[in-house]
Amino acid sequence: MMELFETMRLEEGQISRESYHYKRLKQASEALGFKFDDMAWKHCIQNIQSTLTQGTHRIKVLLSKDGTLQYVDAPLPKTQMMSASLKKLDSSTPIWQRIYKTTERDYLNHSHITQLVLLYDVNEKILEFDIGNVVVEFEGQYITPKYEDDFLRGCMRQDLLDNQKIEVGILTLSSLKQFLNQGGKLWMINSLRGWVPVKLIEL
Repeated sequence: MMELFETMRLEEGQISRESYHYKRLKQASEALGFKFDDMAWKHCIQNIQSTLTQGTHRIKVLLSKDGTLQYVDAPLPKTQMMSASLKKLDSSTPIWQRIYKTTERDYLNHSHITQLVLLYDVNEKILEFDIGNVVVEFEGQYITPKYEDDFLRGCMRQDLLDNQKIEVGILTLSSLKQFLNQGGKLWMINSLRGWVPVKLIEL
């Protein structure tokens, strides 16, 4: 049975960007016909924060169609540089799978020769990593792909956009290659791990 979920960072009893996760899960539930109760969410978060008061944790909150919320937690080690390879997105992947965070994520499967895959579409537009959004750092600018109903908008990405720390731009395979060949840096960002430098194995 498909579920919606949010993966969050809990550090010393505090959840990073909790309001962003709440908003995204609620919007997804409305779009996909899931029951969502504000008080149930609040109680779930309070339970997490009162139970796990120390250390850094990976929290995965799952929402069932009937509105049931449950969570699982695991220790979260620090993330160093990660490796990524390119993967062309299958054009038959439904839009709802791309833009909402559900447990139906087969289109992101890969061989794990590299830790991540960097998705691009039939027009060679850069979309996202399988676990987070893309930022390219070049000459003092931090550029993330423009959203066109074609990838999952991460909570950290939205936070950074709201605070004008990154900007939206058009990224393609060719422009990414140009940026990286001229000294640019590639980052994977997500609300769980923050900013993670990425080494792209092929381009």
